[in-house]
Amino acid sequence: MKKLAIFVNNPYQRNEQTDRLFNYTVENAIKMYPDADVFYDKQEDYRQQKTWNLIYNVRHEYETACVVSTGNVFLKPNQTYDLVMEQTNLKFWWAIGHVIDRTHQGWYLRLFNSCYFINLKEIADDLVIKDNQVYPGYRPSNMEDLPLNGFLRSDDNHHDDYTPWWVKCNPDAEPITDLKQHGGSLLINEGFKNNVQFESFNQAVRDSKEYLYMEYDDFNDQTWKDLDHYFQTGQGPTDEDAPNYWWYDRVKNIQK
Repeated sequence: MKKLAIFVNNPYQRNEQTDRLFNYTVENAIKMYPDADVFYDKQEDYRQQKTWNLIYNVRHEYETACVVSTGNVFLKPNQTYDLVMEQTNLKFWWAIGHVIDRTHQGWYLRLFNSCYFINLKEIADDLVIKDNQVYPGYRPSNMEDLPLNGFLRSDDNHHDDYTPWWVKCNPDAEPITDLKQHGGSLLINEGFKNNVQFESFNQAVRDSKEYLYMEYDDFNDQTWKDLDHYFQTGQGPTDEDAPNYWWYDRVKNIQK
């Protein structure tokens, strides 16, 4: 069994710019993880259904899967994977990523699509095909009416009030029926049924990669241009008045 497979997902409608950034994302994954197998499909796949079909087909061939979306940047070779293995060492886990708690806005728990890791050694036998899609998968269609488990979460957040350090099932809570599902909601919910606690990436993992929050409906936004420029030059924005100047401190010392 091989250690790692990386799956590059394209959540955006295809055009020259999104295709270019997708290709850069694939190139970055291959460069940073030369010993991993990198799978990719350029077709738009917002719900990651194609991606999870790829994962399903090779689920018994790898210990760990990493899913990244167009625009994810691994900053140093092997570092993100090594740090994730350190964070999850000796723990019972299904998936780890950026856990988002937007329940106050009407959404169930989710995993942000930029980057997350899946423990295939644990979850492979729990994946099934329903209606030609993988369940629980990332965001399968036509399963939005399933009752969801109540949960407990850490008091602390990485930032703001929607980024808990961890979430776990609350067996004493009533089933939730009034929250909408999002990417990773069913994965988390099914994990809760198996007593899985989902952790969010710690700060070391967060600092080992980058992802700019690009607009799905405005491909002329400056953020798209800044990311394209970085992929081509290795340089982030340096103008203190630039909208993405915050990113500069994260990339200026990157070892190419």
